[in-house]
Order: sequence, then C-alpha cells, then structure tokens
Amino acid sequence: MAATRNILLFAAFAVVAAPVFAEPVTVEETVIVDYRPAVARIEAGDTATARSRLQGVVSRLSIDEGDVVDAGTLVAVVTDSTISPQISALSSRIEGLQAQITQATDDLARNEALFNQGFFPKAKLDEQRTGLDVLQRNLASAQSERNALSARQAEGRILAPADATVTSVNVVEGSVVSPGEVIATFATVNGVVRLSLPERHAAQIN
Repeated sequence: MAATRNILLFAAFAVVAAPVFAEPVTVEETVIVDYRPAVARIEAGDTATARSRLQGVVSRLSIDEGDVVDAGTLVAVVTDSTISPQISALSSRIEGLQAQITQATDDLARNEALFNQGFFPKAKLDEQRTGLDVLQRNLASAQSERNALSARQAEGRILAPADATVTSVNVVEGSVVSPGEVIATFATVNGVVRLSLPERHAAQIN
C-alpha cells in the first residue's frame, strides 16, 4: 500500500515538474466599424439659374423639376414675335438688292466697253459706278442688320448652365417673360453631404 502511494506521488511530481510550453499568440490590427444613426442632408455644391434674355413667349419647355441635364442642353426657347417678320423683310430686301447689283454690274461692264470705244459718255459711266457702289453698301447694311436680328433671335435659346439637377421650373409653355426673368434653377450634380452629430461623437470621426 505504501509502495503504491509512493508511485502515485512520483507520478504527480513528474507531471507538475514537466515543462509547460506556451502557444504563440498572433496580434493583428483591425478596423472596427461602429455604425451610429445620424441626421444628414445633401446640399448642392453650387447653384445656377437660366434666365430669359428676350421679351417674349416661352414657345418650348423641355425640362421638369428633378431632371438631370448636361451643360449646354436646350431647356427652353423664348420667342420674340417681332423678330421673324423683320428677318423676313430684310431677306426679301437682300434678294432684291442682289438682283439689282447683278444687273448693274452687267450694265457697267457693257458700258465700260462702249466708253473705251468712245461710244459712251464718261459722266454717265461715273454715275453708274456710283449707283453700283450705293447698292453694294445697302446690301452690306441689310445683311449686317439681318445677322444682328438672327443673333438676337438665337438668344431665345435657353441652355443649361452646367451639369446639374433641375430644382425648380418657374414657367410653362405659353408664359410671357421679360429679359432677366428666371426660367429655371439648377443645383450641380456633385453635392456636399452635411451631417448633424452630437459633439461627443466628434472626436470619434476620422
């Protein structure tokens, strides 16, 4: 019995005295995502307006609130009803002047030949040259006036000022507008997010 107890004590001592080997521990850095509820709003990075440059009627409107448009997109057309009749009248006048110039040029060439042969008076020839010069100046003036009216008419084309979202449309087709009147307002597509957070959370945001 005593021998058995000695054997058990020896075995227990051997177990206690045996070396203990620690397991290796790996430490890794990680990011802990902490989601918290917050109130936020998206604000436009910039805003812009499209304005009429003419006194006239909105004859075309191609946008609605909430539409996303590219810079230069046609959003509306304002028509000044007094411009088209003036352009038509000038076009008719220009055609008439061109016909007169063609005829005067032919007459002058023929009479210059006669003058060189001594069969046409110089005073009459000078008069024809002056008349042709007047016709050419009148033609240039009419063309310049028509170009100015065409440019004025083109100002009725209202274009989107930037890549943006339409935030409001202030007119409908048929509306009468004045120069400088706002047709629509826009907010740029690239917005800014604004958060409203308690001050105690500020230090936790990187």
